[in-house]
Formats: sequence, C-alpha cells, structure tokens
Amino acid sequence: MVDTFLIDYEEVMELTACSVPVLFILQPGCDPEQDLRKLALNHNTTLTSLPMCQGQEQAASSLIKFSALEGHWVLLSNIHLVPSFTRHLESIITTALNDASLSHKSSYSGVDVSSMFRLFVTTDPSTVLPIRVLQRKLKVCLELPTGLQKNMLHLYSKVIDDQLLEQCKHPQYKDLVYVMAFLHSVLLERRNYSTLGWNVRYVFSQSDFEASVATLCTVLDNGMDSMHGEQLKYLIGEVIILRTLINSPSTPIG
Repeated sequence: MVDTFLIDYEEVMELTACSVPVLFILQPGCDPEQDLRKLALNHNTTLTSLPMCQGQEQAASSLIKFSALEGHWVLLSNIHLVPSFTRHLESIITTALNDASLSHKSSYSGVDVSSMFRLFVTTDPSTVLPIRVLQRKLKVCLELPTGLQKNMLHLYSKVIDDQLLEQCKHPQYKDLVYVMAFLHSVLLERRNYSTLGWNVRYVFSQSDFEASVATLCTVLDNGMDSMHGEQLKYLIGEVIILRTLINSPSTPIG
C-alpha cells in the first residue's frame, strides 16, 4: 500500500509486474493519468487510457489482450461505474495473468504476456471490489494535499517542471505561473470550509491548472496588451475556472 500525495511513480513501477496490476483509489480531484503517461515515456512504451462506462467491457478486454501481447500499458479509469466488470477483472487477475514467478511466460487468453505489460485501474474509495482483486493488486491511495503550502509544493514538484517554465519566454511568464499556482491552491483549500467555502463541493483538477497555464502561454506569446489582459482574465476566470461552478452564489472567487 502506497499512500501519499507525493507519489514516486518510479517506486511504484519497481513494485509492479506484468502479473501485478495497480489499483489507484482516488479522492476527488486526483488523476494519475498524466503522471503515468510521463512514466510510460520514460520506459519507452505507450499508455492507452480507457474511461469505463456501461458497454465498454468488451473494448476493455480486447485492449488488455492486445497490450499484454505488445508490452504496452493500459489504464482503465473509473471501474466503479461498471460494477459487473470487476468480476471479469477478477478472472483476468486470478486465472489469465498468471504469476510470472511461476512461469517464464504468463498468458492471457492464449496470448503470451510481455514482461513490459502493465495494467492500471482507478476507482473511488466507496467501491466494493472482490477480495481476490484486492489481494493481487498493488493499491495506491491518491489524495490531494491539505494546506496552502502543501498544495503549492505539490504543483511545483509534480506539475511545474523546467519544460513548463521554459515554454514561454515572456519576462512575466514565470511570475504569472506562480500567481496561478497560488490561485489554484486557494481554490482547492476553500473546500475544507464546507459551505463557508463553496455552496457545492467542486472539483478543481490538475487539468484545470494545466489548461490555465497553456492559455497564459498562448496569450503571452501573442503579445499581451490591455485588451489581451482582459481576454486572459476571461478565458482563465470564466471559461476554465468558473465553468466548474453550477451555483451562482459560488461565483465570486476573489
């Protein structure tokens, strides 16, 4: 069991095998997909993500079979939305993905499983999974940090890297990235105050922050004047952030 908001995904990788899927138990606002894509890139493989919903069971099975043969990685998101698939997943784990330590070649539906294959699954904390699924998986609990400082540290350790900071050469870019990181952290922290913070428990995700930074970079690259400044405030404040809000009294975020 790995339980921290500063996950070392390389460490997680060392604990897995083609026969040991990884179960991510997610709190609202958490999503490991981007980190897994970076990890897959570092390991010279590809990650295919499939959001689960009713009717996707066959597609998921086919994807697992193909990826097991090719040595690719698979991320099945939100399996709690398809309770019936968890029983099929149990079958895959207990009979199809045989323990590689017992055989040099694991097999799935008659297909040899590459040692590079990895299966990742996400669910919410309330999902009841078969006991065999839980026993055979590496379980990783992801939750957002609490406290303004920890939220900022999380962004700067996991999201704001050198590549992001160098993608725009405008002299104010790095300062504005810090401002947006601070704003994003404040939005997250306000959830701790229940209805005093928000009338509804909103989820502000890492994707919202990344979209804001991408928008900032585009506007700055095009030469930001007073008009573009208003456009930037509208795109980030109204389109990206406030699109999440469904209750009008929540709208004043300043």
